Amino acid sequence: YYGGLIRFDFTPKPAYYTIKNLFESTWHTEEDLMSDASGKASFRGFYGDYEVVINGKVYNLTLSKDDSNCFTLTI
Repeated sequence: YYGGLIRFDFTPKPAYYTIKNLFESTWHTEEDLMSDASGKASFRGFYGDYEVVINGKVYNLTLSKDDSNCFTLTI
């Protein structure tokens, strides 16, 4: 009843906005990349699922703690 992110009347507590900002801004990865002369591009991101769009085609990648997280996409 007294815990959580929402009050009994369903209004958000300050912690709600803090968590919302973390998910939408701080813990969010969005990049626009250009490949180098050899066709390579890289970025650092949080573990999880990513949707990569190259020339209008969508590729799904997963960054995992236990993998090398090195991908090759042939276009």
